[in-house]
Amino acid sequence: MGLTEEAIHPELPIVYGSTGIWTLLVPIKNLSYFEKMTPQTTDFPDVLKEMPKASVHPFCLKAFDKYADMHARHFSSPYSGTIEDIPTGTASGVMGAYFANYIDRKLNCQKHLL
Repeated sequence: MGLTEEAIHPELPIVYGSTGIWTLLVPIKNLSYFEKMTPQTTDFPDVLKEMPKASVHPFCLKAFDKYADMHARHFSSPYSGTIEDIPTGTASGVMGAYFANYIDRKLNCQKHLL
């Protein structure tokens, strides 16, 4: 994606998820990194050794749109025939499960501590 490790959110896990097609969800610290991202999908099989046909879905818990809670891009698997899939349904389903498992749980825990 053209980013350094510094761009990765330190408190959220990087995980694979699937709704039939595997996607690697990568939490990003802030929106400024999205402008620096470049699709380098041909490198995915070499980097994603355990799932070489997976796509990569970087996301952020901030958004450009004031009515949105998150922002994301979706870089397709090099085997899919596309480079970037903006209205991806595959990653949306996986992102919902990620939110319920990692983000919503964390927010609820923080509320109970207050």
